[in-house]
Amino acid sequence: MFVKSSLTLALASLATTLPAVAQDKAAYNEMIRLQQQVNQLAATNPALAAQLKLRAEAIHQLLFPTSATLGSSPTNGGGGGYSAVAAPYSFSGPCGAFNSGTPGTTLSFPNVNGPIAILDLSTVFDTLPVSGLGTQTFDVDLTVAITHTWCSDLSIVLTSPAGTIVPVATARGGANDNVFNGTLFDDESANSVATYPYVNGVAAPDLQPESSFNFGFAGENP
Repeated sequence: MFVKSSLTLALASLATTLPAVAQDKAAYNEMIRLQQQVNQLAATNPALAAQLKLRAEAIHQLLFPTSATLGSSPTNGGGGGYSAVAAPYSFSGPCGAFNSGTPGTTLSFPNVNGPIAILDLSTVFDTLPVSGLGTQTFDVDLTVAITHTWCSDLSIVLTSPAGTIVPVATARGGANDNVFNGTLFDDESANSVATYPYVNGVAAPDLQPESSFNFGFAGENP
């Protein structure tokens, strides 16, 4: 018999200082899609990657006309926590960051509650206290350390202090065990949570969440 469990991660506070949500959701999503293709093609087809990068930059300039300066890359979080960053517009970083705005603070926030059992047919809440940041959310990355058999039984969501709920992974991972035990969920990852080739007992290193953290939480007050 298969059973369903839910893991809800609530942020007591989210992120940093940057412009609010992109004006055009379709254009924003297209910009992210192009950047993901740039990351995937950079090594195998640099000429095409350069063309796609120019398209992404053009969309970015329309959405963020005052922030098209290339700069440093964000730092992704780890260790069962979450990190927030406000960095200059950039294509660099381990997951191919694509950010905009003015320089800000990068902070990571670890789990403070210790291990929490995920019981069958139940919902488990874990709250990550976040502080010391600005008044608007820009970039959110989440690292989870979940040991669980048959990972498709899990439904993982991330909830902001404002009550915004963003799906992280719903019924993903198939019959495999522990595939989210150390996984970074990052909008800029090139790995789709839906199509990643999960391996039993092996944690996926980084995945895109089912819905965009950066768009879903953009502009919210931490």
